[in-house]
Amino acid sequence: MNRKRWPSSAAALVLCFFLLAGCRSAQVTAEATPSPTVGDILAPSNLTLSVPALEGMADKILEKSNPDGTSQKILLYDATVGITISRVIPVGFSEDAVFAQIIDTGSTNVSDLVIAQDDAVSAALTYPAWRVTYLTGENEDTRQNTDIYIQTDAWDFYFHTDVPIDNAKDYSAVIESWIASFTLTDAE
Repeated sequence: MNRKRWPSSAAALVLCFFLLAGCRSAQVTAEATPSPTVGDILAPSNLTLSVPALEGMADKILEKSNPDGTSQKILLYDATVGITISRVIPVGFSEDAVFAQIIDTGSTNVSDLVIAQDDAVSAALTYPAWRVTYLTGENEDTRQNTDIYIQTDAWDFYFHTDVPIDNAKDYSAVIESWIASFTLTDAE
């Protein structure tokens, strides 16, 4: 059997070596260049979620802003309804991503979960919004949770309410009035 050999096998090997060496140095150069972080990308936007119908109605429990631009405000209405308003790092636009973000907030014993796009809030704010309802806790500690998760270009906003299951019907209208009053403003 007669095989043809490349006239310069050694030259081909040398060429491969230089190509590989060139690729390796290009990779080192690319890795050495710092890439922007999520905080760098999002920092210019001062977008905030306001709930005008809630102002002055609830007691502020906690308010904090983080160096990465995220923030959280925890309120209590009528010593019964827990409220959290958060600006968070964006997640993917899917039910699974939103659900994972909500579960990441520490909710325990989640049951009866329903998640769907909220067309009314989406239309009012011109950004996609998800309505998530679910129960947490068990027995006498069961709470009805109603969350709105809004996805903007720079931030996601998370409005959470929870109320004892026995009082859920009594507070549903006031919670819906807060949701209907949502506004997104840019403080720039």
